[in-house]
Amino acid sequence: MPELRIVRGDSIPLPEDLAAVADYLRHGTYGLKLREGVLNERRKIYFKGRSALNALLHPSFAKLNLDSIQSVTNEPSTIEILTRLMDHGVFLAIEEDRSSHTFRLPSTPPTSFSGLSGTRYVWIWTSPSRMWQVYTGSGILLASAVFLALFPLWPSNIQRFVSLLPIALVVWIITAAGLRWVIFQCTSRSFGQAVVLFPRLYDDVDILRTFWPLWAWHDPAKEARKKQAMRRKKKKHSAQAWARAAIPNEMRFEFNAGDGGTPPANSTGPTLRGWCSLAVPTSN
Repeated sequence: MPELRIVRGDSIPLPEDLAAVADYLRHGTYGLKLREGVLNERRKIYFKGRSALNALLHPSFAKLNLDSIQSVTNEPSTIEILTRLMDHGVFLAIEEDRSSHTFRLPSTPPTSFSGLSGTRYVWIWTSPSRMWQVYTGSGILLASAVFLALFPLWPSNIQRFVSLLPIALVVWIITAAGLRWVIFQCTSRSFGQAVVLFPRLYDDVDILRTFWPLWAWHDPAKEARKKQAMRRKKKKHSAQAWARAAIPNEMRFEFNAGDGGTPPANSTGPTLRGWCSLAVPTSN
């Protein structure tokens, strides 16, 4: 499997105009819709190809007034800019491993950017102007580690206070869960629509996002759609796993040229798009 450290064009410095485009995509108000995923057993930030196209086609990108960047008015010109960013190692193409619900680098990296549905890219580049945030965070982590290592030298009253912090955190979580249930029941019975306190309390997110937003309206229809989507996704993945285990490797897929079918890119399993006929070799 290719390693993440192997980046095409990593020796080529990023020009100033492309750096401005990359900073707009990564930190702009109308930039990329970033998501988190697992790549090489590490959490990485990735985005969909269509999201990058929409970000550069947004009117806010034209306000950057980059002289060396041609005007972006259609998808081909946008794809050209994104391909240049990919050649400089700003982001890399990845593919989803449906069996483990993670991502991996393709064995053959694409030579151009694609905004088709299902294409995903992992973000690699960090703006030099924002490296101070990395250095500041690293310094705070290092100072915190040294400070905690000197715990036996702390005053006794501070040591007792720190030892009570985990208990206070547990009490706070239990209290928040109880208050959340009480507010939900009271508002649902009084107003007909319930208020959910800390709606992301039980989600798999970091500690800061757990308590933000503070509250939200409870939407039963949205919850039902979410559960239904999760059931469909689980059923789809189980069916794909069964098909991969049941269909022998000797079976091959042939697309009918008369139907205008073409094999999808990087199709390695039984999940195919378009009309196809299954040909099974028989023994003579």
